[in-house]
Amino acid sequence: MQRTKWPNPPVVIQHGPMTNSSSSSYFVIAPPTAKLNLEVLDFEGRQKLALEDPSYGGDFNWYEHNKRLVRITPGEWASWCALALGNWQQREESMANIVRLKEKLDGYTKKILDGAVPYHLVANRDDNEIPPTHYNREDVSEDKQVVLIKAGEEH
Repeated sequence: MQRTKWPNPPVVIQHGPMTNSSSSSYFVIAPPTAKLNLEVLDFEGRQKLALEDPSYGGDFNWYEHNKRLVRITPGEWASWCALALGNWQQREESMANIVRLKEKLDGYTKKILDGAVPYHLVANRDDNEIPPTHYNREDVSEDKQVVLIKAGEEH
């Protein structure tokens, strides 16, 4: 079966627990009926795993669970959007660029407010200095309505 690359609109969210220097992060926004190909970890499951692992002091380790889709709350999504916009302001981006980023983020936020479900995905990475994996749409879901959004930096 030939796989086609799925274009990912760039959404740069560089701070917070969802990104780090050794991974490539993505947001997945999907309708509630989407058939997802990856295991989904919900908020309650996240809390349970965080409490079971004392080495992280009760915090959820996003990178350790990188082979799953992690469902995030609308509040978390809003927080990371705010961090992205704040980061661009600190970098003294032009106001036109900040407005464009806000419009792009607002479009995804509208999908969430209309009932779509936001998830987080960290690309698998090999420790032998192999760059992060690029996810194809088929890795996540066969549903054509799923939107895969690049979030963060690749190193």
